[in-house]
Amino acid sequence: MTEQMASFRQIISKDACRPLRNIATRSFWRHKYWNFVHFLKERDLTADTQHGRLTFSSKDKFIGWSLYTAGHYGYEDLSVAIDILKSQGKLADKNPGYLIDIGANIGTVCIPLVRDSVFRRALAFEPEPRNFGYLTRNIEQNALSDRVLPFQIALSATSGEVEFELCPENRGDHRVRLSAPLTGYNYFHETERSVIKVPARTLDEMIGSLEIGTEEINMLWMDVQGHEGHVLRGGQSLIASGVPVVFEFWPYGLRSAGLDLEWFVDFVGSQFTQLWDLGSDKPEAKPASYIRQLCQILQNGNAVSQTDLLVF
Repeated sequence: MTEQMASFRQIISKDACRPLRNIATRSFWRHKYWNFVHFLKERDLTADTQHGRLTFSSKDKFIGWSLYTAGHYGYEDLSVAIDILKSQGKLADKNPGYLIDIGANIGTVCIPLVRDSVFRRALAFEPEPRNFGYLTRNIEQNALSDRVLPFQIALSATSGEVEFELCPENRGDHRVRLSAPLTGYNYFHETERSVIKVPARTLDEMIGSLEIGTEEINMLWMDVQGHEGHVLRGGQSLIASGVPVVFEFWPYGLRSAGLDLEWFVDFVGSQFTQLWDLGSDKPEAKPASYIRQLCQILQNGNAVSQTDLLVF
């Protein structure tokens, strides 16, 4: 009986390992293919990911690389944020209102959240022309054209036209440039980037023009490479409504965008009550004023030190 059990366990063990071996093999060849195609002439790549079926550039060394080789980009933070909001009674399993996705890039946030009916609809803002092209294509190929409305504009503190610098190797690091780059803030060779001009509007103005009530907006997700403070200044009516917000907190990016960090941490501490650091191993509820301590921690790191915060 003992020998039979041992033999059975060996069979089970081998069968259990097969999926892991298959995943490892698939990942290995995806890395190999990416390394090969990345150095060829730029082309579109399409992959089935946790976010949906997405198309992206073969030259995107960060978001595109992660989507193609790992099958996701930032999906864990996305899931954790939604789970926290559900546990706090801020979201239901399915919500009838809007998600606002600012800095939508190619759709890694708005597409899965609308696809899975966490939100009924989404407004997606992406000013960079090529990213916007991928965003619209990805919305269409996930059959969400009637539920995700894309806008090729930047959101800022005022409306008008703004300069927009382009990062050639990281298509998620394009940034609004409101003034000449600050001295000492050229870690990513920002001064060498090409610049285009894009239209900009405030968040409050945009919502008003669409005749959407603040009560219809269930969540705001924002990743705008240091421009977060300017977006919040232009969306204070929405913020005052109590909508939950997820944003990237990157002191270097905020400072390089010409924002007063002291103002930013004071604003977050005064407008919100609770905060979760989604980048921690086990996010826990903290008072929103904790952002000041977190700012010091991140500033003591290096230029790439950042995290994602959930506040409401």
